[in-house]
Amino acid sequence: MRKRFGPYFFVLLLLLSSIILFPLQTKAEFKDLTDKNPTYAILALSREGIIQGYPDGTFRPAAYITREEFGAILFRMLELEEKPEAASHFIDIPKNSWARGIIGALVDAGITKGVSANRFGYGDYLTREQMASFFVRVLGYEEEAKKYNLPLKYTDSHQIRTAHRNDVAFATEIGLIAGTGNNRFSPQEFSQRQHVARLAYEVYFNKNQYSKAVQQLKNPVKIFIDPGHGGHDSGAVSPIYKHLFEKHLALEISLRVKQILEQEYSGVTVKMSRMTDTYIPLSDRAKMANEWGADHFISIHHNAGGGTGFESWIYSGKVSNVTLQKGQIIHDHIAKSLGVRDRGIKRGNFVVLRETQMPAILLELLFLDHPTDAALLNNPAYREKIARAVAEGIAKAWDLKKR
Repeated sequence: MRKRFGPYFFVLLLLLSSIILFPLQTKAEFKDLTDKNPTYAILALSREGIIQGYPDGTFRPAAYITREEFGAILFRMLELEEKPEAASHFIDIPKNSWARGIIGALVDAGITKGVSANRFGYGDYLTREQMASFFVRVLGYEEEAKKYNLPLKYTDSHQIRTAHRNDVAFATEIGLIAGTGNNRFSPQEFSQRQHVARLAYEVYFNKNQYSKAVQQLKNPVKIFIDPGHGGHDSGAVSPIYKHLFEKHLALEISLRVKQILEQEYSGVTVKMSRMTDTYIPLSDRAKMANEWGADHFISIHHNAGGGTGFESWIYSGKVSNVTLQKGQIIHDHIAKSLGVRDRGIKRGNFVVLRETQMPAILLELLFLDHPTDAALLNNPAYREKIARAVAEGIAKAWDLKKR
C-alpha cells in the first residue's frame, strides 16, 4: 500500500532542515564562556563570522590576542579584500603567513602603519593603547582625535605613548573605552580576547551611538551653574550650625557639580557665574549666561523659612517646553536621590529666571533652619550626595554619556 505524506510532514521536514542549516547559537558554542564574560558580544560577532574560537571548542576569553589576530577581526568587520602587496615593506611578516593579505588590506585602508616604518609587530600581543588607536581609525575619527587634542585624565597618562595619546583621550571622551580601575588606563597592558570582543561589538553594532557622541563633542551642551549669593550677600545662615552660610554651601556644591560633569561625562562644557566668594549682581549672572550661549542655567541655593526638603523654581511667565521637560527630569532625579520631602516645582519671577534666554531652573536644596535638613547639610558626605544628584540630573536631562 502506498503511503501518503500529509502537510504536517513537510512542515516538520522544513523545521528540521532549518535547524541543520542554521543551528541555534548558545553558550555551548564556546564551552569555556561564563556569565563573567561578555558572552552577548562574543556570540553576536561569532554569528556574523567576525570572531572565531579554537578547534577544541573554546574561546579562551582571558587569552591575549596578537596584532595579526586582532587585524583579522578588523578585516572581517570592514569587509576588506586581501592585499598582500601592501604589506611587502614589513620585514617581520613571514613570507607564508596567513595574515599577509589581511595586514596589507588594513594598511591600504589606513587602519595601520605598523609599529615602525618596516615592522608590523607580527606576533606581538596587542596593547590597550594600540587597541584604542585601531578602533578610533575603524570608526573614522583619527583626524577628529588629532583636532580636539583632548586632555588625558588618567593617573598613568604619562605612560601612554605619544602616537596613541590623542586616540586614547578621544576614545575615552566618546565613551568607547574606559580605564582598568583606580583612574588608571594601563596603556601597556595586553588586551584580552574578551575585551577586544566587547569593543568590537560596540563599534560594529552601535556605531551610530558614537557618531552621536562625536556630534556632542563638536557641539557640547553648555551648562551654566550659578552658585547663589556670595561676597557681602551671605544668603541664609543656619541658626543651628552657625558656620553654615548659604553662599559657602552653594559654591562648594556648584564647584563639585562642575567637576563631576567635566570628569565623568562627555559632550558637555560648564561655566560658572562665580568660582570664589564674590558677589555678582543678579542681572549680570543672567547676562553672562546669555552672552556665553548657555543651553541651561542652573542656580544653586539653600532654603530657609521654617520648611523642610527640596524644591525647584522655574519662571512664572511663559516658558518653553524644553524648560518644563528638562526641569522636571532634573527635579525628579534630585528628589529621588536625596530622599527628603519633595516640595515640587514652583513658579517665580526671580531675576535669574526672568532675564535668562535659555531654559533655567533654581534649586533650593534643603532648609538651613530645619534641624534635620541642617544636620544633613553639615555632613560633607551628604553634600557630596547633593552635588552628585544635581550633576546626574543634568546629565539625564541632556542625555550626556558617561566617559
